[in-house]
Amino acid sequence: MEVIDLDNLALEIAQKHLLKNISYKDLGKTYYASPSTIHRRLRQWLAENRFELHDKLAAKTNAVINGRDDDLGEMLVRKTGIWRARVVRISGVEPAYTRNYLEKRDSESAQASFLASDELHRCLGEVTAELILNGLRRNMTIGISSGRGVGFAVEKLGEIVRKTPSWTSGYESIRLVSLCGGVHVGKWGNTNINSRDFDADENVFALAAILKVPRNNLTYMTGPISMDSRRQPLDTGPKYNLDIAVIGLGQLNTQHHYFRDISELQLKAMSGPIRKIIESQASNPELYDSLAEIVLKLYPPGKGTLPAEFLETLREVNGTILSVAPESIKNAGEVIMIAGGRQKLDALCGLLTGGYPEAPIDKKNLTLVTDAWTAEAVLNRITGRTGSTK
Repeated sequence: MEVIDLDNLALEIAQKHLLKNISYKDLGKTYYASPSTIHRRLRQWLAENRFELHDKLAAKTNAVINGRDDDLGEMLVRKTGIWRARVVRISGVEPAYTRNYLEKRDSESAQASFLASDELHRCLGEVTAELILNGLRRNMTIGISSGRGVGFAVEKLGEIVRKTPSWTSGYESIRLVSLCGGVHVGKWGNTNINSRDFDADENVFALAAILKVPRNNLTYMTGPISMDSRRQPLDTGPKYNLDIAVIGLGQLNTQHHYFRDISELQLKAMSGPIRKIIESQASNPELYDSLAEIVLKLYPPGKGTLPAEFLETLREVNGTILSVAPESIKNAGEVIMIAGGRQKLDALCGLLTGGYPEAPIDKKNLTLVTDAWTAEAVLNRITGRTGSTK
């Protein structure tokens, strides 16, 4: 009988068992070994961390940050009047630059677009983490919003600290403030860093653990409708002088699986008006990117005149979402906004060109973290040049 060196075939055996579900018995027949031997050797290889197995069903794009583009960032600052821009070139997220997110959410191209957008924001979150780390100082107050970019920034900070704990030591005096009521927003897919929600409260909780900020220095919003223990609305007046506010530029695309069950339990007072938005967007896919959000407050991004009923529904939703007062964000020492991809393009252009002045943004203290494709598309819109952004 042929003698086979199992160690030289370790990866092949592990992949067949763990990814193709081939039994120990069948593997034993192939490699001339008993099932117990295959089992024992596989356990040994895994314990030794000999190799990494990749799930073929993960559908994760291979997003890579290829470097900063400071020239493009400088041009974006000059043309838009914002304070700073951090622009990076990212490869592996090309579906995020298409309009495929307007297709039916179960289609392969729409799924690819949504998952690529996750990966794009993961990369932008990594860039933002470095900005936050470089801006930390004792006794400062940091406001944290919901969203993927913000959530991934917090996750990256955690990764940095695990490798170099001293980089964030001594910041226990920092105060962290949740900027909006949590609605359990998150990624489209579950293939990225972890599976926790990226709502504002959880982002604050995670960042507090990283920086070792004590509980009495944390302020949460809690729940879809922010109420205190006496069922009274929380005070959302201009209570906090924020040194930094970290936010995203969201889109209310009701194809997201968060809206799979619009119920009183899930969204409470928002469930009625949100259902109206779902019906409007479903009947007209062009409306899937017609609503932008900052700190969960909704704004039409200036794509054209929206139906009057749609705008009234918008006011209903905004009336139920509690967040810090707009002045708290607008007057922050610095607002770091994370936004990129085709779905954010209309909203970002509208924001940077004064399309919705009621949004709590002052361009004089705004740092935009984005990717090169989005930056170039914004500049093309502003300068009137044609580009592949339709």
